[in-house]
Amino acid sequence: MVIVQRIAELLRRAWFGAARTELLAFARARYGYGCDDGDDPIAYGCLGNGPCFPRAFLDDYAAADPPALGNDELRYPLFVRLLGYPVADTGFRHAWHCPADDPYFNVLGDRNITRETIAAEPAKPDGRRAFHPVRPPLRGAY
Repeated sequence: MVIVQRIAELLRRAWFGAARTELLAFARARYGYGCDDGDDPIAYGCLGNGPCFPRAFLDDYAAADPPALGNDELRYPLFVRLLGYPVADTGFRHAWHCPADDPYFNVLGDRNITRETIAAEPAKPDGRRAFHPVRPPLRGAY
């Protein structure tokens, strides 16, 4: 499974640019991906610090030898689709930009998740089980 979220058109245009066009041309040529009108949408983007992949996908992805175009947040979900794997949201974040998630899973990586937060969450029935970024030592934290 992969953490995947639909991305807004504005984000898509700003994020991918020329590399997006080249990657989609590759996907069309090698895999027949896209629409007949040439408007090949990338419907998904993933948070690069939170994807979860089955080993079979990683093996198939490596064998596909994807070109170094765009970024992982673009390539991973595209190849998940091209290679026929299911897409699911891991729930690490509730939305692409959700400040309430930052104390647990901070995609900007501009602050560490505290040991106290990590120690407290497993005791809660609905507490978090995945954290990012974690830099302090966790020995004895829980």
